[in-house]
Amino acid sequence: MFGMAVKRGNMQIIDPQHKFYRPLWVRVLVVLVCASWFAFELYLGPSFWLVIMGALTVYTAWVLLIRFTPAPDPQPASDAGGASDDVDRGDGSRA
Repeated sequence: MFGMAVKRGNMQIIDPQHKFYRPLWVRVLVVLVCASWFAFELYLGPSFWLVIMGALTVYTAWVLLIRFTPAPDPQPASDAGGASDDVDRGDGSRA
């Protein structure tokens, strides 16, 4: 869900190559939500969640903004049976 991935030998909390994270505004919004939660916990005072959200904010900013490299666009499938300039006239000749 939303690009969460666990790879063999390398655990990823966020998979930045997931299509959900392709638009910049989505990545910025995720980081801002984490930062807002961190600010809220900071306002409430010292707590366990303050440390967790601080670490998560730094991690999401690092993965989604600083180190982000977009995945290459998938190549469209070749048009094997689609429209072509080479049309069969039905008598064995081509136009």
